[in-house]
Amino acid sequence: MIDIRTFKGEIPRVADKLLPVEYAASAVNCDLESGNLHPIKGVLSVQDVGASTTSIHKLTNASNSFFQWEENVNVVKSLVADSGNRVLFTGAGYPKETNAALSLVASPFPTTTRRLGIPAPTNALVITLVGTAGEDVVHSSSYAYTIVGKWEDGSEVESAPSPPTAVFDVYAGIIPRLTGFADSKADGVYTTHFRMYRLNPGNAGAEYQYVDEMLVDTAQYDDSKTDDDLLEVLSTTNWTAPEEKLKGLIATSHGLVFGFNGNTIYPSEVFIPYAFPASSSLTTESDIVGLGYTGSLVVALTETVPYMLIGQDPLTLTLQRLGYQQKCVSIRSIVNIPGGVMYASPDGLYNINEAGAGALITDKIFTKKQWKALSPENLFGFYYDQSYVGFFSGTSNGFIIDLGTGEYRTIKLTDNIYGGEYSPDADLLYLIQKKGAVREIVSWGTGNDIDYTWSSKIFEHRSRQTHMAGMVKGDFVSGNVTLSFYVDGVLAASKVIDNDSLFRVKVPGGKSFQFKVTGKATVDRILIGRSAIEVIKGFENG
Repeated sequence: MIDIRTFKGEIPRVADKLLPVEYAASAVNCDLESGNLHPIKGVLSVQDVGASTTSIHKLTNASNSFFQWEENVNVVKSLVADSGNRVLFTGAGYPKETNAALSLVASPFPTTTRRLGIPAPTNALVITLVGTAGEDVVHSSSYAYTIVGKWEDGSEVESAPSPPTAVFDVYAGIIPRLTGFADSKADGVYTTHFRMYRLNPGNAGAEYQYVDEMLVDTAQYDDSKTDDDLLEVLSTTNWTAPEEKLKGLIATSHGLVFGFNGNTIYPSEVFIPYAFPASSSLTTESDIVGLGYTGSLVVALTETVPYMLIGQDPLTLTLQRLGYQQKCVSIRSIVNIPGGVMYASPDGLYNINEAGAGALITDKIFTKKQWKALSPENLFGFYYDQSYVGFFSGTSNGFIIDLGTGEYRTIKLTDNIYGGEYSPDADLLYLIQKKGAVREIVSWGTGNDIDYTWSSKIFEHRSRQTHMAGMVKGDFVSGNVTLSFYVDGVLAASKVIDNDSLFRVKVPGGKSFQFKVTGKATVDRILIGRSAIEVIKGFENG
């Protein structure tokens, strides 16, 4: 007699006839968290988006306010406090930032963005000495200027300084007149002020200190300030604006933002997410596919091997090559999980923990050949409900791997999926789904129950056997189930079950037997035997 008391997921690498009795040859749209068989909930429509939308982002605490892009975009929250929901993102042209006030004016969102960072001015100031010179030198001087963008929330973005002027002596009676200020012409840049700095020889070494600032539409500045009037020292000397093609943005809890281009990793200044000093950049031996982060670990996943970044100061970061021959085949498969970074490699889902140790998570689930057949280069994934939830872009297929138990289940939706995002504030997983000629955002697991399919292992017998009766114990409030019976690989019979009473079925004899259960009912146990008496005794003894 066949008696299934616990329902588990799939192990594709194990032949159907060699599976343990409780495992499935196929478990599609099954909720198996409690050991019995439930349907998962489907998706619920949220809003329509463009026909080519690939990436979305929901602003924190903004009801149904989603950014949408056709490109693969990486979004991080700004490290600026009280910045009005400001976010930074890469992947849609040059690096950008925006906030709720700018981005939610008119759909499609974001309405307005600003370039991330301000390129440094390339010209030195022009100095004209105004007045009648006396005999005494008041001080020696040199000037540099920066370009500043003052946001409406009170935060500021400041460029690296211009080249300095030559050092010159300022005599009594002379006021230096500064001209030649040049505003940035970079696309999307937001600027409001010029900020001037003057060389102050001092007692402990010469440094450029703050003189004053003026609006960018001002052409000149006359500097009548004394050395004692000068304020803070210039701090933006190495604040390089981000690379035009910077991508793969991630943010860490210790105030650093990382991006990459080609085989170069760019860390930001600490809590200055728009400045990426070129002097702090690090290079890998091959091009980078994407970055991951968890705890104190930043991982760079390349076209050959992974690397880990050690340190929390951009000036002292080191790059350690990990010896695992596990390249990353999809940037969108990279998922940050508690204690590790998971991604799609050629061999399966790979995890690197905070110590830099690697493990093939799907080693006991797939063979390398089976994994390759799934097209992992199209995989995008999420960490959701203690599981890795993955979908294959442009298909309706996906899977769930419970990271606690290692159990694997298959997802099959009605429409193709193209991307998505997990929203922490809503605690919802949003997906981009095909909807006729356009696409729509749907929320995962919030719709109605959808039919599951759970197929048993293949039971083999030494001689021909028949199965004539059975019993399905469970709850049929949500619907019935259909049992399909396969003998020697051929569908032999099927029966609709809407209660947990004994049923009879005429199934021809054979040497191998398999059944499939489809529906929405909650199933706790399935018994199938050669006779009604065998089933009843099996149930009573169980």
